[in-house]
Amino acid sequence: MVKLATYSPEDVEVYIASLFRITGFIQGSFIDISRQSKTFTTKEYPDGTVVRGYNSGDLYNVKLTLASSSDSNKILTRLHLVDKATLLGKFPLFIRDYSGESVFFGASCWIDGMAQPLFSTEISNI
Repeated sequence: MVKLATYSPEDVEVYIASLFRITGFIQGSFIDISRQSKTFTTKEYPDGTVVRGYNSGDLYNVKLTLASSSDSNKILTRLHLVDKATLLGKFPLFIRDYSGESVFFGASCWIDGMAQPLFSTEISNI
């Protein structure tokens, strides 16, 4: 029997500070979640011994790619400016794919940097 799975990008939701739903994502890849460091590292010695190191850190980078016309850009920009001025711009981040089982939660997140402004004759991504 074949197992049928369905994925719909419309079923992926992103919330910041439990209040704001991020909207206005681009077509194509729009969320990229990557761990900042490897869980395990290895070191091999001349005698053939291999040592495995474990990193328990849970730091991730989350990149959201929005259309330049997205209203969510205003919210993210304001959060970044508040954090820059007060160092109080941390917030929880929740990402969920309701058509599957993927969930990502970060209790203490911040905007690492602002998108580079891009002006074009076409609608662009930032």
